[in-house]
Parts: sequence; C-alpha cells; structure tokens
Amino acid sequence: MYPLAADDTIGMELTRTTPHDDYQQSDVGLGYIHSLGEIHALLFSVGRSFGPQPHYRGYAAYGWFLGPSNSSKS
Repeated sequence: MYPLAADDTIGMELTRTTPHDDYQQSDVGLGYIHSLGEIHALLFSVGRSFGPQPHYRGYAAYGWFLGPSNSSKS
C-alpha cells in the first residue's frame, strides 16, 4: 500500500489459486482506497486473471472498519 494523500491509498494485489481438478489461476489487480473518516472508506479494484480462462474483473466496495482505532490514546 502506498499513501497518496491523507485520505487516499493505492496498492497492488496478487492472488494465486492452487491447482485442483486441472484448474489453476493467477490474478493481478490495482486497488484504491479513499477514506471517508476514521471507520468508513470506499474501495475500488480492477485487474486481470491469467490462466486457462483469462478474464478481467473489477469491484467497488464500502468499508466499515470495526475494532480498535489506530489513533486510540493510551
């Protein structure tokens, strides 16, 4: 992950499906996160798979982060 600004981050994702039933696949994608505050964010990703059935993919998501805050005070 690479922070672009206080509210924006980009990153790269690599995934691999291990061989099973004569099927295996590798995916590469580029992701973007825009923070909407301490516990909310918009997430976007686009990418391509490489394998026996190559395809393009993309998604947009809303992130709601639960749990301790990184900015919590001791």
